[in-house]
Amino acid sequence: MKENRLLNYTYNDRSPARRVVESMVRVHAPNEVWEMDIKYIYIQGANRTAYLFAIIDCFSREVVGKYLGYHCTSQDVKKTIDFSFLERGIQAISRVRIRSDNGTQFVSRIVELFLSSSQIEHERIHPATPKEDAHIESFNSILEKEVIRRFEFLSFENAESTIERFIAFYNNERLHSAIDYRT
Repeated sequence: MKENRLLNYTYNDRSPARRVVESMVRVHAPNEVWEMDIKYIYIQGANRTAYLFAIIDCFSREVVGKYLGYHCTSQDVKKTIDFSFLERGIQAISRVRIRSDNGTQFVSRIVELFLSSSQIEHERIHPATPKEDAHIESFNSILEKEVIRRFEFLSFENAESTIERFIAFYNNERLHSAIDYRT
């Protein structure tokens, strides 16, 4: 069958994943290293799960980008990263490194091509090692404790406004121990 070219040729043209070298991020300035992750949020009133995709700056602990929706595709991830750069006034070609886990949205061809064309270094953590992207995992944990467990969301809009208020509080008022109890 191979000689008669009846078999499909399969290949993998992806470059091997660039894994995290150091488990703890060392940052000296804002917009040096960002971490991103997806959190599931149940909307009781709609009987559906929504997805919160968040990006956090490891230096300032500020949530620099977010997307909330009933789906979270690689296209949504790409648009959110791009919008975060625009909103922060950062050139697409910059020295920002982005860390993520190995979620399908993050390892997709769309996101990989976008990051490489923008010359953004993408580091993926080792499987089952959330401490390697501890800043975003910490944010997700705080969000879980202070919002998701405390509120029952009757609608998507209700969840969206509650999360918007929490992120504004988290970025502007909440004290962060890792940055000497500053906001």
